[in-house]
Amino acid sequence: MKFKGHESFAIRRGWLYKGMKHVRERGDIFLAKDAMEELGLGSNMVKSLRYWMQATGLTKETSEGSHRVQKLTELGELIWREDPYIEEIGTLWLLHAHLVTNEELATSWHFFFQRFLMQEFTKEDFVHTLRGEADAAESSLASDFDCILATYIPRTLLKGRVDPESNIDCPLGSLGLLRPVSVDGTGGKEGKSKVYRRELQDPANIPSEIFLAVLLAFAKGRAELSLQDVLSGTEEMAGAGRTFGLDFAGLLAMLYRMERSGALQVVRTAGLDVVRIRTKEPPLAWAERYYEGLVGEG
Repeated sequence: MKFKGHESFAIRRGWLYKGMKHVRERGDIFLAKDAMEELGLGSNMVKSLRYWMQATGLTKETSEGSHRVQKLTELGELIWREDPYIEEIGTLWLLHAHLVTNEELATSWHFFFQRFLMQEFTKEDFVHTLRGEADAAESSLASDFDCILATYIPRTLLKGRVDPESNIDCPLGSLGLLRPVSVDGTGGKEGKSKVYRRELQDPANIPSEIFLAVLLAFAKGRAELSLQDVLSGTEEMAGAGRTFGLDFAGLLAMLYRMERSGALQVVRTAGLDVVRIRTKEPPLAWAERYYEGLVGEG
């Protein structure tokens, strides 16, 4: 488990491009003496970017002799090749899916999207619930919650006004997964907790190939999955429905849309409620199909 690895900074626009570019050139960049100068970031921001590169699955960090170095993962190589500036909605979903299922490095994100079930909630709700399961300081959990908000809610919505520094927003805020309900849920009285809400997603706005890539990664070779497990997950498998902000009806619509590709089959007869995986292609092959389709559209 890891908490507050972000140094209180959410991912900022341009950071992941910057990180990939420099990691490709120099794997030890984040621990180099001239890291701040090379990256154009302050000391804590360098630490934050080092963390986010791994938490989103773009890089892995290993030891080479006495040095710690980062290298792009297969996902990182694909995104660097196809969408290095992190502009496509499919790229954002891929990064989000990896982040919210990375229990080791992004424990609070994993808990929030996979196990914290409240639709409307306050910071106190989240911190109290997670403290019942995690041995971590309350201040660290509170900091993680604030960073989750900054990850998924644009600052203009959080502050209720236009922010001239909107370039510091996290690109994942474009997914529309969270939003504030009101100032505090009690009509605006000071001292009351602000209330936030999960937003159900329209399956039509989620690229089929990206959803399938994520589902296959979660399935880890299983040929048949129950619909409930695809929605909510199990101890061994993350829930695709929860990851993408879909309810049961939205999930079914998504799966039926993908069924036409022949990659899977939805079976709801003879007492069954399952998804049968038909494709033999690996997850990232479907992500590549998504990017190939974008080229075709252009």
